[in-house]
Amino acid sequence: MGKFYTSREVIHEIYYVSIEEGLKIDELISRIASLFAIRNLIFLDTNYEIDLLALTLMRQYNLKSIFDAYYAATALNQVPDHTIISTDNIFDNVPGIKDWIQEQSCKIPKILVVGIESYLFKI
Repeated sequence: MGKFYTSREVIHEIYYVSIEEGLKIDELISRIASLFAIRNLIFLDTNYEIDLLALTLMRQYNLKSIFDAYYAATALNQVPDHTIISTDNIFDNVPGIKDWIQEQSCKIPKILVVGIESYLFKI
């Protein structure tokens, strides 16, 4: 299996979703630890370019989720071929992002990480 990348913002998304689900802090820690235990998963840091690009993408393409905006910005800024692995169609609206699932011409299940969809980038 090759290396896969995800934005560190996925940790924040897991936090907010977990709190909405009513998870206790110990369960949240376990959920995050499980994410860190995935082999070949590398977390990409954000920087001011990604922050500004994410907000610009929200405005320009009417993205409603800051997390979707960060995933799109990360794919455009830090992934050489701009490929994202997601079944979320919101990324179809952002020019320059390639959808790995569509390129494979197959329907595969969502990539789940401890209960919520995560956005991975294959480099």
